[in-house]
Amino acid sequence: MKKNQILPVINVEIDEEGHVVKRMPKIDREGQLINTLLHRLYPEVKVARVSIPTFSLDEVETEKVKDALSSFTLDGIEYRLIGAGSSAKDGTFYAVDARHEKQIAKRFANWPQAAITYFGILVSDCKTLLTEDYARVLVVEDLELGTNDCRGWISQSLFTKLGLPEKRLYQFRLAIADIQAKGCFKVMSDEVAAAAGADIILPKSATKPKIELGLIDSICTSFRLWHFPIHARVFQAPWCLASGTIPGRACSTNRATRSSSTPRRSLSKRRSFRQRAMMCGEPFRLRSRAITRCCSNPSERARRSRARPTMNNPSSPRLRLRSPKLF
Repeated sequence: MKKNQILPVINVEIDEEGHVVKRMPKIDREGQLINTLLHRLYPEVKVARVSIPTFSLDEVETEKVKDALSSFTLDGIEYRLIGAGSSAKDGTFYAVDARHEKQIAKRFANWPQAAITYFGILVSDCKTLLTEDYARVLVVEDLELGTNDCRGWISQSLFTKLGLPEKRLYQFRLAIADIQAKGCFKVMSDEVAAAAGADIILPKSATKPKIELGLIDSICTSFRLWHFPIHARVFQAPWCLASGTIPGRACSTNRATRSSSTPRRSLSKRRSFRQRAMMCGEPFRLRSRAITRCCSNPSERARRSRARPTMNNPSSPRLRLRSPKLF
């Protein structure tokens, strides 16, 4: 595990006439990419951060900007638009050299909308970065095995390798095979991880873009919980895990390493579903009636599924971005 791996980024600006201008590089933390999945996955990648006008443009100017943004050459290197993230609303996009374009596009199923929305996973700065030659990741349906929306489990031994302080809530960024995921972790004991046959357990909502689990992914022979089969998919491959703390989220009790499965009796009835699920124990010890009701009640599960916006749902309240031509 290495820390503070810096990926140089060139800054480019495209004006309303479609002219590409190279700007002075920023040397502060915001100007570079530090401890990112993109750098670990593709060490030789060339990255450009592209800024486009945010004011209103006429039709001719819009086409000029789109053409320049899709592909441009700088210092003898051809760059192609690959994605964005939360910075898209500020008119900032990312481009990579043409040699890495198809490899990165494949991670997002060659889907431009997904690349625009989720590329930020690969360029998020993290406190620490961990790479393993072999790891097991179990992706299950939401609410199975004590998971909930983008909240999964990590084994105690793997959490220790990250070298992060305990009694904190951490976000993570994960890349394995051709998928990536993000969310938060709860820590399970190594005995539970061995029983599950996985180092990390993730709900499918944590994968971006979200994978679909079908009957072919049903694991009937590995393990059973409450005597019914679990629909899941196991990824066994090299991986890269990045993690960083959520500011101001210190825990008064060690939620990460809590071994008891029973929540405190003083929990308020007004706690949200997410808060109650965060207090649950390890996924194979869901014996509390409150936690069992959260994870197995069909009406609760149906209510959660209706409320969760999806990329395939036309009525979803999620913001849709109109992206220029990618790939």
